[in-house]
Amino acid sequence: MRIESVALHNFRQHTETSLSFGDGLTGIIGANGSGKSTILEAIAWALYGNAAARGNKDSIPNLRAGKGAHVRVELEFTLGGQRYRIERTLKGADVYLNGGAEPVARTIRATNELLQRTLGMSKQEFFQTYFTGQKELDVMSGLGPAERARFLSRVLGYDRIAMAQKEVREQRKALVAEIRGARGTLPDPEVVVERIRMANDHAQHVVTQHERAVVAWQQASAQLATVTPAWEQMAAAREAFLARDAQRRTLTGQCTLLQEQRAALEARLVDLESAPEYAAREQVALAAARTALQSADDALTASRDLWMRDRQEAMTRVEALQLQESELSQQYDSLQGLGSESPCPTCGKPIGSGYDAMLKTVAEQLDTLRTDVSYFRTRVKQLAAAPTAV
Repeated sequence: MRIESVALHNFRQHTETSLSFGDGLTGIIGANGSGKSTILEAIAWALYGNAAARGNKDSIPNLRAGKGAHVRVELEFTLGGQRYRIERTLKGADVYLNGGAEPVARTIRATNELLQRTLGMSKQEFFQTYFTGQKELDVMSGLGPAERARFLSRVLGYDRIAMAQKEVREQRKALVAEIRGARGTLPDPEVVVERIRMANDHAQHVVTQHERAVVAWQQASAQLATVTPAWEQMAAAREAFLARDAQRRTLTGQCTLLQEQRAALEARLVDLESAPEYAAREQVALAAARTALQSADDALTASRDLWMRDRQEAMTRVEALQLQESELSQQYDSLQGLGSESPCPTCGKPIGSGYDAMLKTVAEQLDTLRTDVSYFRTRVKQLAAAPTAV
């Protein structure tokens, strides 16, 4: 893996920082707190996301950029002849391959999975092989050769390689012992040679049987070639017979149909001989049917006229009664507002002691009108549809 360039936008101390890395070593020099380690952190953050950053994601944005500032790190590296470009923000991540316009991974999860498969290393393994922190270098400078070797072995993961080598040696010893044990269970060479000879004899016997089977197959093929023309002739004759038999069945069916038609025509001929008498009877029946039809039509007309007359009468009564109800209701409302000494709305004379009786009479008349209106409204609904007879 070769890191080509990195660009930081509002990432911790860096507002806008872009670095390109050439061949050989690259030294980054600056005062304490100027952001040297932040560049390494940004590289790791671009590759592994928030898990590789110090603190949490809320501490990543540049404090001078203000609340809600856009944070972005762009990292380019080459690996295995391919050039990768990563654009990571606090809310997303994209990976571009070989300068392509469309990303090969669009989400944070897809980007993390793609990069881990591509690099073949977890975050911890990456930090143990590619990254070494300044504090670890300071500790290493004060160690002796043996201690420094142990320290580098732990940081670079060499101790796991030593453990793997030890496990491989133990497995090799176990396999060697297993091979020796397997050899001890094998039969004597003479027995193996005899088994091989018997197997060869059996194989020769099988070859001989195969050759005989091939000869028999060739003979059967020759006989098949001889019989095939005769079989084809028989098949053609069978097809011709089936065609003639189908034609015969068709003609038989047509003959049966013609016989049935002849019998029907003969019966029809007998009926036609008595046609005048039949026609006379039918004329009488037709006249009777016409008379009945006229009667039914007259009855229908009468029923329809009666229904339409009843419906119109009911509708007229409803309108008249509704008008009377409205007028009487207004009269009743006027009487309620009058006293016994008030003038009568009809004659103009004082109502006097008959006020209560008059008010009661008008109320009863009003109730009667309302009952009649309700009845004739129901009657209009009943007569809305034509009767079954109509």
